[in-house]
Order: sequence, then C-alpha cells, then structure tokens
Amino acid sequence: MIKQIYYRLRHLLTDPEERGGQSAGYWHVKIRKEVVSLRDFSHEHILDVGCGEGLLIKRYADTHPQARLWGLDVVLPQLLRARAHIGSNPASRRLVQASAFKIPFKERTFDTVVCINFIVNVPSNELLEALFTELARVLKPQGRIIFDIRNSNNLFVRLKYKFAHFYDGTLAGVHLKTYKRSWITRKLASFGLVVLQTKAEGFFRGGLSSVIVIEARKI
Repeated sequence: MIKQIYYRLRHLLTDPEERGGQSAGYWHVKIRKEVVSLRDFSHEHILDVGCGEGLLIKRYADTHPQARLWGLDVVLPQLLRARAHIGSNPASRRLVQASAFKIPFKERTFDTVVCINFIVNVPSNELLEALFTELARVLKPQGRIIFDIRNSNNLFVRLKYKFAHFYDGTLAGVHLKTYKRSWITRKLASFGLVVLQTKAEGFFRGGLSSVIVIEARKI
C-alpha cells in the first residue's frame, strides 16, 4: 500500500514529459528547474555529471540553445535514454560513458560543472571529497560548480532516506546519504571553491530546508 501511494504521488508530481524514469519525482524536477533558472548559461561549455536520462541537458538545450552541453554517466542504458531525450546534435550535445570519480577531460575544460540529484547517492565523506577533486579539476578558473545536497539538519529528510528502500523499488542496492551545508562549505573552500549562493527548497527554509542547491566559483 505504501509503495502504491508513493508511486502514485511520484507520478502526479512529475512533469508529464519526464515521467517514468529513475530521475522522475517532485524534488528531481524542482531542482532541475531551479538550476536552469539560476543565471544565463548561453555560450558556456557545460558538463552534467551523473546526467542519467539527460533531462537536465534537455532543459538546458531548450532554454539555452547556444550552450555546449556534455553529459557524463557510468550507466550505458541511462545514456541511451539520454540520447533519445536530447536528440542528435553532435556539435553541441554530447554524451560520454565514464565515472564521475574519474572524468575523462583535461584540467580547466568547462565553464560550468553541474552535479544534481547525484550527491545523495555518494555514500561517504571520503568519496564526496574525491568527487569534488574531479569537479574542481575540470573547471576553468572563475568557473562555476552547481550541485545539491539533501539536508542532514532536516529530521524528516534523514528518516525518509533511511527507510526509502521500503517504499521505492528503484533504489535497490543504492546507498542514500544526507549532508550538512556547513561541512560542505568548508570542504569546498579546501578545493579552492567559494560559495556564491544557496537556494533552500522544501516546506522549511534556511537551515531546515529539505534540499539545498549550491553554486560555487573556482578561485
């Protein structure tokens, strides 16, 4: 019964054109919309790390058609679905199969690196530090990194992800982890990244928000 209610709500709260995929769901859609609306990304070289089915790339392509877009994911079936979503445009929309922890691009390649609905799946602080190392490496000086965290300070969020496997069958074998904004901010500084802005999403605002979207700049 709980699973049925959850899947029904997930279906209703997802945009019609994005329903049915692993990246569907209320927060996933809300975060994608928030990220694309942060600023003008025209003419930028953008890397979407953990691009999944390509739903964020599609939004970028629709709203910033002059941006050059790369999508990276380790799961080939996801990339095949992404290709179907974003269409064929090899000049400005490209996909590559690779790990987020070993990105196959040279240093200082991208103007913006986006990593959303992904860090919740990074199971330890050590792995998250390794991820930030790679994201900062491929980012140009003064480039931006945009990502989100599920907020550890929100008790409901912590409980939701602790018991998520009981009601969401798509999470089999997936470890879910929440993080604190204060810890994230300190870690970003150690990689030469300065927080420019944060966006709190959820029923509560500020320190108790469910999701925090963070934009930081590389010094």
